[in-house]
Amino acid sequence: MRTCREPVVALKLAVFAYDPRFLREVELLSRVNHPAVPQLVDRGWWTTETGRVHPYVAMQ
Repeated sequence: MRTCREPVVALKLAVFAYDPRFLREVELLSRVNHPAVPQLVDRGWWTTETGRVHPYVAMQ
């Protein structure tokens, strides 16, 4: 059971850093406001312990 007030999000992680399709999807999500489209909560870059970089997006 959840007791914190943090929102539940879906996390999407790109396998390839700088994938233009992923970056375009994030840009479009940031502009769309529709009940049938998940809202963008956060975006950024995750760096693994080995130094690989992956962009991520968190959506409602």
